[in-house]
Amino acid sequence: RNRQLWQMANYGTLGPPTWGTIEAPWQHREKMWDPKLQKEVFVRRGFADTQYLRAHSSWWARDEPTYIQQAGLRAPPVHINDNAADWAVQRLGV
Repeated sequence: RNRQLWQMANYGTLGPPTWGTIEAPWQHREKMWDPKLQKEVFVRRGFADTQYLRAHSSWWARDEPTYIQQAGLRAPPVHINDNAADWAVQRLGV
């Protein structure tokens, strides 16, 4: 039953991912009661292993903020009077 629930999960409204998946094969969902939320929740057991596989994969896109920061990349600083806004043309269609 847990395997069926796990297989029904998807990544948003696009349906099955077209970019592939990388997950630990022993990862599974486990239903448990959360006393703070006062309802049943699902815990992804083995997700830390999935994160490890993704971090060390040669093909998985590491576009999460953590990996971007570890690579020493960052967006350029934002300036309050940035002239890039002048390049956008606002048009109103009636």
